[in-house]
Amino acid sequence: MRKFALSVLTTATTFCLVVAGSAFGAVDPADKTPPTISNIKVTNKIFKVGTKNTALITNVTSAAKKKKAPIGTKIKFDLLENAYIAIAVFKAVEGRTQGKDCVKPTPELENAKKCARPVFINTMQRIGKPGPNSISFSGRLDGKKLKPGAYGFGVIATDESGNSTPIVLKNFIIVKG
Repeated sequence: MRKFALSVLTTATTFCLVVAGSAFGAVDPADKTPPTISNIKVTNKIFKVGTKNTALITNVTSAAKKKKAPIGTKIKFDLLENAYIAIAVFKAVEGRTQGKDCVKPTPELENAKKCARPVFINTMQRIGKPGPNSISFSGRLDGKKLKPGAYGFGVIATDESGNSTPIVLKNFIIVKG
């Protein structure tokens, strides 16, 4: 079993991508080049939660004023090689600045400048193939609806040799509906 520790957004927030066995065959120990992930897009930046749950581990497969918000979204990206994809979901919650950091509000920081701090919710894991990839996201994780509010995806690709891409952040908003 392989375990890749991924630091996301702050040094205090980490999550692990756990992969059982090898999905890509033999490992090249000389491979020191990280996979390339590009053209990451979220199809609907504002959407309603869908009725079906988003799978946490599987293979890969903007609303106007008067229009109804779409249900769910897709995360689309391109890969140059096979890679394990970890998509961390974060909720943006109110925080207070302390130095350069955005921290949990405390009575001592009540007069400090407001900021949005990310709170880790869960991680989706996928196996990406070379070329275009698409991952559906219903707005549900572990059978629970995400509440209306501001959220973000942290996307990272790791090849079989353990080389990782820098994290790519994409924001989205869930609306009532």
